[in-house]
Amino acid sequence: MSGTQALAVSPREAAQWLSSGEAILIDVREPHEFKAEHIAGATSMPLGSVPGQFRQIKIPADRKVIFQCLRGGRSAQACGHAIAAAAPHPVYNLTGGIAAWKAAGLPVTGDAPAAPATSILHRLRLALMPRNRGR
Repeated sequence: MSGTQALAVSPREAAQWLSSGEAILIDVREPHEFKAEHIAGATSMPLGSVPGQFRQIKIPADRKVIFQCLRGGRSAQACGHAIAAAAPHPVYNLTGGIAAWKAAGLPVTGDAPAAPATSILHRLRLALMPRNRGR
């Protein structure tokens, strides 16, 4: 990378780059977070492993590298690690992380269940309500 700072990329622009093959996406959240939901095509590399693993992965020189987390804090740290490792690629932080990605209406995948029609508290209240015995 030709600078000492990561650049920011919006969810929409990142989606375009990923779809065209211009960029790769590295999700630096913890494995359980990634498993629950992630952006399709993302590579899981928890933040703690970035300093050691980033240099070992083979990224085509013409690709941009986008780091992503929940809201942008951990991915900003990962960008710093990549820059310190003298990454030959442009390094970007996904602005607002996966939260902003979803807020932009972009899809995610994973094991997270769909939002329930009723909240857990509401279901608990219903389960604890006395039954009408006068029927």
